[in-house]
Amino acid sequence: MDNTDCPMQYKFAPDLIALDAYETVESWMATKNLNPRKLIPAMMRYSSEPHAKYYIFVFAFLFS
Repeated sequence: MDNTDCPMQYKFAPDLIALDAYETVESWMATKNLNPRKLIPAMMRYSSEPHAKYYIFVFAFLFS
């Protein structure tokens, strides 16, 4: 994956996380120079979905 800070990743983060949370978080972890603060809105929108707590925990742990 491209290691540049791509605005498209932030723009489509809510749709991607809703579509496949596991793969989205995996791709975020594999991407360097990603600003986790810009992904918080996507995670907050996703927080009402089943299993969301797990992905939010993984996200917080890996980007802390």
